Amino acid sequence: MAKKDASELVAKLIRNKPLSEKSQQRLAELERLDAEKADTKKRWLKELVATKKVVIAARKAYRAEIYKALQSLYRLYLEIEDSGELRSDFYAELKQRLIDLGYNIQKNTRDAALLVRLVFGQDISNSKVHQYVSVLQYAQDSQVAIDDFVEWLKKETISGAVKAAANNGIDPEVVKQRYQRARLLLLRYLEWRETRPFASQKMLAWSAERYLGRGTDLCVMIGTAVRRYDRESDYADIHISHILPPNLELDIKIIDRWAKFIEPKLEILETELEEKTADEWGDDLHTLIWDYDVRQAEKVAQYWKLRQQAALAEDQHEFVKTAKRQLKTKLKK
Repeated sequence: MAKKDASELVAKLIRNKPLSEKSQQRLAELERLDAEKADTKKRWLKELVATKKVVIAARKAYRAEIYKALQSLYRLYLEIEDSGELRSDFYAELKQRLIDLGYNIQKNTRDAALLVRLVFGQDISNSKVHQYVSVLQYAQDSQVAIDDFVEWLKKETISGAVKAAANNGIDPEVVKQRYQRARLLLLRYLEWRETRPFASQKMLAWSAERYLGRGTDLCVMIGTAVRRYDRESDYADIHISHILPPNLELDIKIIDRWAKFIEPKLEILETELEEKTADEWGDDLHTLIWDYDVRQAEKVAQYWKLRQQAALAEDQHEFVKTAKRQLKTKLKK
């Protein structure tokens, strides 16, 4: 029965059979209680909606702060990734430090996950770590500028970025196979370089074996180049100053560093290997790797230059503050 029909029925009953004054008072009290209950329910709903708005605003504010934190983390992540040899050293030290502090770090923990765990603390869940790492790596793959990161993430959302990263990702087994192919190309290049060495040194076989890495037959040398004088001033002598002891980790680091660089160009390099002569292919790959190493060295040099400038600026700022304090103290006297 509708509410209006029920009210009309009650009014009709009262007209036909009037209530006593006491019953009318009871009815009025019941109606007042009903109205009071209805008002209470409305108040509760109104307060719940207001509380919901507070929660929504808090979530938005929290999300905005998380986005800003991820933007700052993204800036550092890109800087570390582009720091050359310093990158692996930093991640190794960070990993050990987190382990010493009691963080749950596994052998296969990704480098970016180390940054996320340090910034967000030990309480962060594994799912959140996965989400934030996916956001950082997807932003890097999408070449998102640091200043555009927050707006980009607002459009993508964290869940959207995670999903896109998963859909855009490559099967780990495929990645492994591609790196194996890249390593084979690099080892082929080193085989060719043996026939075209920059310098060579004759020594007894048993003595040379001491310097070769087990299984790789690679060695790492440190040397100098000294320019000749007088009529041969256009020439220089390359001297091998030191040969490092066999270090498989160092061998792998060097090869994998190059492999990561040439992996996107894998199909082109493999095709050129079939189409070009050995010397043409080797010279071209040498130029490619050389230019890459030069760029990485320049990045590291620029990084440390900026660090030194920042440290100098801090020292100068502190010097000015100290001088002002001393002057102020002197004037008071």
